[in-house]
Amino acid sequence: PCLSLLDKAVVSTQSTGGSFAADSNSSSCTACSAGSFAEHNATETCAPCSAGSYSETNATFCTLCQPGSFAEKEGSTGCPLCSPGQFSNIRGASNCSVCPGGSFSDTNGTAVCSLCEAGSFSGPNSTMCNLCEPGSYAPTNGSSSCNMRHL
Repeated sequence: PCLSLLDKAVVSTQSTGGSFAADSNSSSCTACSAGSFAEHNATETCAPCSAGSYSETNATFCTLCQPGSFAEKEGSTGCPLCSPGQFSNIRGASNCSVCPGGSFSDTNGTAVCSLCEAGSFSGPNSTMCNLCEPGSYAPTNGSSSCNMRHL
């Protein structure tokens, strides 16, 4: 049952975690809104999910965002995917990181940026690699620039 924290009085309505009783005079339990949770049924409020996690309505816990997604603020109701040129390689990310030079991401929701192949390069936040101009080269995978050939 929902319980009041003020006097531990049992409210007449049966309820489990994910809901709360506003006070000891409540005659019903109120579901926690999306983005918040009530772990135990002995609570008077729902707590917001922390950044990097989210919840749906009537939640007893928050779910961590999967790699490739993020939740920037507390109280999130979902985890948007990282944009092309960005990535998130951990669960529970509160933001996405920019792909470093020499790598790229061409889709939404990337967990790991792909390296540019030898003969190509990219700057930070790239969605593709560029071929080196004639007369220049990038000898290894993951190059952020091309070198001029010396004759």
